[in-house]
Amino acid sequence: MILGSTPLGSTVHAGETDSVRFFVEFSDRAMDDPKATELSPKILDKLREHVGQTGEPSKEVDNRLLVTISDMPSSAGEDYLIRLTAIGNGEVVANSQTLACVDCGADELAAMAVDMLPPMLEAIAAAQPPPAAEPAQEPAQAEIEDVPEPVGPSSRKQRTLQIAGTTTAVTGALVLGAGGALLAVGKVFPRDTNGLVIDQIDYRPTGAVLIGAGVALVVTGLVCFGLGSRKRSGGLVSVAPVLNHEITGGAVTWAF
Repeated sequence: MILGSTPLGSTVHAGETDSVRFFVEFSDRAMDDPKATELSPKILDKLREHVGQTGEPSKEVDNRLLVTISDMPSSAGEDYLIRLTAIGNGEVVANSQTLACVDCGADELAAMAVDMLPPMLEAIAAAQPPPAAEPAQEPAQAEIEDVPEPVGPSSRKQRTLQIAGTTTAVTGALVLGAGGALLAVGKVFPRDTNGLVIDQIDYRPTGAVLIGAGVALVVTGLVCFGLGSRKRSGGLVSVAPVLNHEITGGAVTWAF
């Protein structure tokens, strides 16, 4: 395989490319093969003459055009296959068709490469990135420190209701428990040293009173806590007493 190159200056192809290098590669021959070393410079000279190359290309952009030539399979003599590959900005951007050149020398191979060249140069030119635009400078803005929002009167009131409701409900639960204990004790009959009943103490009325007071405190506490927890959009708290021969208390309902 032999590879040769020539630069293509910025004036070529109406200034559409900043730089392009031509490469000629004989894929089926060694670099020192006499036929390859004879044909490669001639083909490069024809390409350079066709595009009017006058100077060295820029090394900042990797734009190349590769002319690949290989011997035609099962053919003797000067029968070749030729193909062009365009590399724009370091990436392959176009490939030409592979054409056969029968009984060809340097002039015929160069003429075929020249005919296939225009769309390859257009693909390279189209692959160039647009010039980077300078970022617009935004006007400086004063930094605004995060200031915590003040707690409004309604928030403080809701917090107070929550605390008061919790305290009241806990107190009511304790009173309710004491009343239940007295109800469980029921009647007590104190006896003297001889075992005779001397008195009768009935704890049930007191227990019932404590249960009623405990229920009232718990209900009140739950109502206060519910009022303190509802959102501004409005939740509804309803209280309904529950009174029958088995239960003395109340029911509390929240609707949000």
